Amino acid sequence: MRGHQRSLAQEDNMRGHQMRGLQAALTAAALLLLVSSAHVSAQATDPASVINAFNAAMNAESAAGALALFTDDGSIKTPQRLHAGKAEVSRWLEEHTAKNARIAVVGSVQAAGDKATWAANVSRTDWQQMGLPALEHRYEAVVQAGKITSLAFSRSPAHEAMLRAAQARLALPRTGEPVAPLSSALVVGAALVAVGMLIRRAGRAA
Repeated sequence: MRGHQRSLAQEDNMRGHQMRGLQAALTAAALLLLVSSAHVSAQATDPASVINAFNAAMNAESAAGALALFTDDGSIKTPQRLHAGKAEVSRWLEEHTAKNARIAVVGSVQAAGDKATWAANVSRTDWQQMGLPALEHRYEAVVQAGKITSLAFSRSPAHEAMLRAAQARLALPRTGEPVAPLSSALVVGAALVAVGMLIRRAGRAA
């Protein structure tokens, strides 16, 4: 009888030990999950991760996806002008993605505090049609609470000059194109003057 009681007591102790071990394991797992979730959340909102998401959205031609990463009063500063506010930023993003822009990051995005900087070679179909290679860009952005408040970029001086020259060539009339409206008006005007002079001479002769 006593032996049976001791056996039951041992089994109870063993069950208690197993339960405590299981509880400890579950607690550790819950803590690990909590820490992992916090880490993932921090990664998703840090400047480098946000900018990587922006570049991915642009390369996927998703203007809406890129716009979602900006604050309502966010801005984009290009070498030409400042695009401020959701509406202007949206228009710039849509125009850029419509031309199949591709941003190839050189190295990796560098973050310091709420600022991110990176270099990239950017190509667009309209630039390719002008015979231009991918152009060197330098970017800088401010990211707060997982959103871009401002983004600015510049091109290397050499590539900026190449782009301006190509755009200037594109603006010049090409052989075989119709005469510009102003030139047409001048031609018509000269013809009318000539006709008027002939009529006047004919009148004098009569």
